[in-house]
This record gives sequence, C-alpha cells and structure tokens, in this order.
Amino acid sequence: MIEYFPEARHAAKAIAEWTLAGHYDKQGVPTIDHVSRVEARVKDAGGTHEQRIAALLHDSIEDGADKIDYATIRRLFGRDVADIVRAVTRWPEPALCYRTYIERIESYPPALLVKLCDLEDNLDEAVRGVLQDPIERERLRTRYLAARDKIREMMAVA
Repeated sequence: MIEYFPEARHAAKAIAEWTLAGHYDKQGVPTIDHVSRVEARVKDAGGTHEQRIAALLHDSIEDGADKIDYATIRRLFGRDVADIVRAVTRWPEPALCYRTYIERIESYPPALLVKLCDLEDNLDEAVRGVLQDPIERERLRTRYLAARDKIREMMAVA
C-alpha cells in the first residue's frame, strides 16, 4: 500500500509528463491529457491509490521506454503498481494480438479497472474528439467496444 499518496501521485504525474513529452494521440491531443483523464476515471470508480498511480503511468512504457522501465516503477511505487502497468502495457510485444492482450490482463485483476477506464476514455469522442478517417475510427471503435465488454465481463466474475 502506498503510504504517502499525494507525494507518490505527484511523482507519478511528473514521470508521466517527462516520459510522454512530445507524444500525441491520433487526434493530436497530448498523451498526458489522456493518462490524466484515465486516472480521474479510476478515482471516480473507487480505484485504489496503486490503480490511480498505474493509470498515470500506463502509457509511459509504450511511449517512453527509453526513459523508464518496470524495475524503476517497481522501485519507486511498489510491486502492485508495476504489475498493473505491466499487465496493461503491450510493449515490448506491440505485435501481440489485441484479443490475447486483453485476455492477459485478466491474469492480474487489479489491472482490470485501469484498462476499463483507459478504454472508456478512448471511446469518449466528446473528450477525445473524432478521428477524421472514418475507416480507422470504426476499426478502433469496434476494437475498443469489444475489449470494454470483455473487461466488464471479467470484472463481474472477479
């Protein structure tokens, strides 16, 4: 359990800002905005301190692997945070089948809420904007909806 949450959250936010500097989503929005919204969703859903920290760091490995790794996250924030981040990160396996990746998250139940909030943010066009390419927009929407439904199913069983 994270004892000094305000300080840990501040440190996680600073690390996320550093590792995600210069990274943007497909609509041109800074990735740091996305991870901040995911953390807020986790908080609103009653997530633990560890889940909230992991939400802030969940894209840091994929987008900032040259700056941070799991061992550093574990040393700074503990095993639970590092394990959640590892579960929701596709790196170093970006070619991993998306369905297999979602099923892998099931092996670590604390990661389910973080991934659910990530997917819900990805699906929220009011927040994220609308992807201009209609084919890509529908492909991602279909993928995220299926993954969200699978995660919700997993959470109902867990």
